[in-house]
Amino acid sequence: MAVFEQERHVELRDGETEVYVITSTLVSYLVDELPHPDVFVINIATREDPKDDTLVRVATVADLTDLPRGRDAGLASADNVGILYLINTWRLEYGTLDEGIAAAGVIKDRVNALITSWQTFDDEFSAPSPTPASYTLPSPDLSSLCALVEAYKVAKQDRYQKELTQATAANTRTAANTDYIYKYGLVTNIQPLKLLSDSVSSSMSADKVAFDAANAASAIVQAAYKVTRDSYLTSNNAAEVYYNAKYTGDAADSTFLAARTIAEDAVVAATAAIGTYQIALDIALTNATEMAEHVTNATSLAGGLGTTETTYQNARDAAAIALAAADAALITANQELTSAQTLETSTLNAVLAISPDFDKYTIPLLDDVPPSP
Repeated sequence: MAVFEQERHVELRDGETEVYVITSTLVSYLVDELPHPDVFVINIATREDPKDDTLVRVATVADLTDLPRGRDAGLASADNVGILYLINTWRLEYGTLDEGIAAAGVIKDRVNALITSWQTFDDEFSAPSPTPASYTLPSPDLSSLCALVEAYKVAKQDRYQKELTQATAANTRTAANTDYIYKYGLVTNIQPLKLLSDSVSSSMSADKVAFDAANAASAIVQAAYKVTRDSYLTSNNAAEVYYNAKYTGDAADSTFLAARTIAEDAVVAATAAIGTYQIALDIALTNATEMAEHVTNATSLAGGLGTTETTYQNARDAAAIALAAADAALITANQELTSAQTLETSTLNAVLAISPDFDKYTIPLLDDVPPSP
């Protein structure tokens, strides 16, 4: 705000005459209020004597730009008398108190009116720098222009939000594709192990069947030897009883003795064969137990790998579904972004058609504004 001061006092002249003195000064101002502080128009009556200068008026808007500032500038501007110049302070004297009071108010009011007029002139009338003022005619309908600008603002914000949505969809799709590749690899890697495990389990099961069959055959052979041995033992015992009953005390019949010896040898051989087969059968039974354990372990491993393979396959299938959904979302986001960009361009062109000077960068983008429905 401008600061205007008035120093007012009374002086006694010649011991009897009162003079009422008013010194008015524009102390300070703002550049948007006045071009300078010199608001009083002064007339030079005598070039050599400043005391003859008189106040003509409080300056007008035209005076502020047309008249020189200061007495020296006024003298330099012309050779004749009656030259006008501007100054920021002036002293006036009045013969009565009423005149002094009235004059003080008038001076203040006229300075205030000058400041107000200059602001109006500078804001609403004075041509911009550089001059002249330039206009595009016919002037647009401001209500229509405002509506078009608002439509462009909404379209621009919507395009921005669509860009954010598209970027999120692209990141989601990348993550889904990475997850699918990883889980597809898990299935691919476990399948050979599962096939090998199934093959080993099947082979060991077949070997166990063959092994059990061989053990059963060995047991049959052993049983046959036992029958043979028992038969020899029975025959030998019968022969010995007959021999003892018939030849007790008599000389032994060499033929019978020879036959009994052969029978005894056969029993010994059969007994030895049974013992050998028993050892082999015991070893086979031990191996059969171990074989059964191996088959159980192989079957368990194959089952565990099968369960893991199923888990991996389910995870892969779920990842494939998520990837398909991400692909679809990205396609939709791309289409919506393209549509939003087209709408933004068309709404901007509509504004520029009636207001070529419109600056699109005056419309900001706000992160926290959701897309328009």
